[in-house]
Amino acid sequence: MSGGEGGASVSGELCLEARGLSTGYGALRVLWDVDLTVARGSATVLLGANGAGKTTLLRALIGLRPLWAGSISYEGHAIERWSPERRIAAGVSYVSEMGIFGGLSVEDNLRVVATGLSRSTMRGQLERTYAQFPLLRERRREPAGALSGGQRKLLGLAKGLMRSPQLLLMDEPSAGLSPLAVSEMVTTLAQVVADGSVTLLLAEQNAQVLELATTVTILGGGRVSFSGPVGEFRSTADVAEQFFGLAHPPASTITPEGE
Repeated sequence: MSGGEGGASVSGELCLEARGLSTGYGALRVLWDVDLTVARGSATVLLGANGAGKTTLLRALIGLRPLWAGSISYEGHAIERWSPERRIAAGVSYVSEMGIFGGLSVEDNLRVVATGLSRSTMRGQLERTYAQFPLLRERRREPAGALSGGQRKLLGLAKGLMRSPQLLLMDEPSAGLSPLAVSEMVTTLAQVVADGSVTLLLAEQNAQVLELATTVTILGGGRVSFSGPVGEFRSTADVAEQFFGLAHPPASTITPEGE
């Protein structure tokens, strides 16, 4: 499924807009005047090599990384001064590799993110989640640490959806997965976006996720070098070559993003 060529519908109205974002760690600047727009109902893929600043950008958007400069607008509201908790309450969800608690059961992992909901609402959300992810129902009493890599990614996605967010931020869901597991994850994400209730911003270095993309933004060295429809990305040889040149740098050039 290709979002830009018959995939997720896009309203044209903005769900998220970031302008001139700059931030870093200590004296190290990681993001440089980053502009990013995410249309409501779209699947926007943020592509970049390891160390490009993708994780830092997502953490800034959810409020886990303070801005040095710039602004963030979500559904028309300036949120750069909002706490992460307030952003989550407003409908922004963030899924990262650190979000799974291996010692807790699958169901307890889901319940953790729904803390504060009424008992009936919690029950309803769990039922909807299990209907969407039958495998998790089967494994609900097992420790999350016993799941395979692909199943843990699925649990992370389910956790991200537990509070019915309007905007879902995901950090490299393909990391550590086999090509088959990546394909299954892409299919699941495409179904989530096609449902029409969630806008997706996905940070990745695996070009396989372009199958679900509506829009592509390339981040390299903390700067945006391209942003546009996925079809334009695929048809612009120099842009595609630029990304694929960055996607697999020599091991000696790979640097952490600061986490």
